[in-house]
Amino acid sequence: MGEAARRKKEDPFYGKVPKTGKGIVISNPVTIEENGSFTSPGGGVNPIELRRATLFWDRINKPSNNIISLGDLSPDEKFLKECGILQELKVQVGQISGDIGSIYTHLHLAAFTHLERMEPGLWALSEGENSFNLKPNVSFSQGRGALVELHRAIPLPTAEVPLSDLLEFKEKRRDEILSLTLELDGLFSKVVNSEDTHFELSRVIAEVDKKCSDVIKAGKESKIKFSLSDFSYGFSLEVSSGNLLTSGAVGAIMGGTFGLPLVGGIIGAAASTIKFNVGLGGKLNRSDKSAALALSPYRVVSRLINEPI
Repeated sequence: MGEAARRKKEDPFYGKVPKTGKGIVISNPVTIEENGSFTSPGGGVNPIELRRATLFWDRINKPSNNIISLGDLSPDEKFLKECGILQELKVQVGQISGDIGSIYTHLHLAAFTHLERMEPGLWALSEGENSFNLKPNVSFSQGRGALVELHRAIPLPTAEVPLSDLLEFKEKRRDEILSLTLELDGLFSKVVNSEDTHFELSRVIAEVDKKCSDVIKAGKESKIKFSLSDFSYGFSLEVSSGNLLTSGAVGAIMGGTFGLPLVGGIIGAAASTIKFNVGLGGKLNRSDKSAALALSPYRVVSRLINEPI
């Protein structure tokens, strides 16, 4: 038996996971207001954001530039850099004008766009109040896209979890974590490209429910402290396909909220749900490759809920 055949037989994820791994671009907590003002508490990347990136992505990039400095790497960031997980893409620019918020936005998004252009479909951008936080009406993409929101469905490590313990957990529970991330990466494209949208939607929701519950069970069995979270995934669409979101079978599911009974049965209390909605879109330089790559998530937002699993 050849090496490739042996690996395919032994590894259920062979050929499904990029050899270089998927990556996420992160930032210190930075808020860009509509008027271009810039605020940041300092102190490095939010520890929960950093642990989320470590658990669910293979590569982390924290871009830096020669215009705006947000301080040195934190001890946790240095640890991940020593492990070869975190890198810093250097954005070197000459004279640039404008308010500080617009400048930071331009440089941060330029780094993300560069990585995405080099490896289409493999990079996501972390957003939200504890990361790169663009206020309403401040957008880096044009057109329509899809937003998939999971409420009380995915466990995130708490801030005090040692990264070494988290990496050990990630290695031990590789199957559960990879199964979930692969399902989330492809869930929207599976629905959009299906001949029977409603059947595929039911199937995908059941799979997401199962994969989320598996990760929650793994978290419960570990010594690591996890808390439930809300996750939002932004999917871009080709401009010519934008009407998919408002017409036909796909349009019919937009705005719909669906329960996750397996997850709910494990954690009890309030409901866990998945919701499909219309969000910001844009091509993001993916059109030069397979159109399917545009249907992988590129914006990721999470919010920790103070609810231990």
